[in-house]
Amino acid sequence: MLNGKIVDLGNGFGVYPQCVNEKIVMDENLIDLPERYIWEVNHKTEVFKKTLLKVKKNISTFLHVPEGYVVHLFCGKARQNFVMVPFNFYDGESCPVYVKSGKWSSMAIDDARSLVPIDVVDYKKIDVSYINSLRLKKYSYLHYCSNETVDGIQLNDLFLGVKKRVVDMSSDFLSQKINFKKLLLGYAHTTKSLGVSGICVAIYDPSILNADRKVPSNLQYPYQQDVNLYEHIPYVLLRIIDLMLEWYIDKFGSIRILDDRNRRRIVPLLRVLNEFEVHQRSCLCSNSNVTVVFQLKCLDQKAGLLIQLKREGFVGVEDDMHSPMVRFHFKNTATCDDVERLSQLVYHYLHKVL
Repeated sequence: MLNGKIVDLGNGFGVYPQCVNEKIVMDENLIDLPERYIWEVNHKTEVFKKTLLKVKKNISTFLHVPEGYVVHLFCGKARQNFVMVPFNFYDGESCPVYVKSGKWSSMAIDDARSLVPIDVVDYKKIDVSYINSLRLKKYSYLHYCSNETVDGIQLNDLFLGVKKRVVDMSSDFLSQKINFKKLLLGYAHTTKSLGVSGICVAIYDPSILNADRKVPSNLQYPYQQDVNLYEHIPYVLLRIIDLMLEWYIDKFGSIRILDDRNRRRIVPLLRVLNEFEVHQRSCLCSNSNVTVVFQLKCLDQKAGLLIQLKREGFVGVEDDMHSPMVRFHFKNTATCDDVERLSQLVYHYLHKVL
């Protein structure tokens, strides 16, 4: 706490809803005393344990996590899981399958390959026949990144029903529905969705973990839910997560409502893209915005579209002219009328050039 403001030292200034910020400033366990601040609460205290259990329960409730699954929080980033996953889920016999779709999945592949033998498949080569072949194939687990934001690629629904899935859901966490059926593990960092750096969330069925496997203790996914040894999270960060989850539940109720609201807002634009058979790369939803990513045939088409949109007052459109890929970012403040007007502009432009 610094001059009444919360500072996220790991990722610049943290920006939270005003109601959350006010609660943080007034929190009795973080209140500032003359000439010093209380930044920490011991993990053995009742207030820490109560807050931790509440956070886990609210994540489970908001995401509709199935009964029996564990919600595990620990210090680290999502990349820590790139090493933890092979240690915990490689069975020593059948190779894991890794889907290469962009920057984040490539880093996971590099780390896993340094530890165990793996099979790598390019996401562009995945079709219905490949999905069906996975039902017969022996593998330790299937790893993929559900939302490659850097590359504009979304695979959230591609592997529904496939067994032994391990998902890097960092960019979908608390913003899109996650199908936990046949999921071994879903992991995410909390920077994007909760504004807290340095904390990771893992959701998994502990019954599939081998308690006899020799894994370094700091790389284990624990076999039971209440293991404080693994969850020495700074209380100030845990409390912020707690308040942010309260805000999610108060504002949206559940992930299904939030996901449905985001998707309904952009239906007019998706209808236009489908009509002109424009290659839609992904629809990336979060609590703060919805991003639609699509690709035109050439840079000239993209340049013409950007000129047209900026002339009409639309800002925030991706203007990287090294690729014909276009990103539209719809903030929470964008109304249905705003999306409809933009959709009409895109329609008339595509009608002229395609």
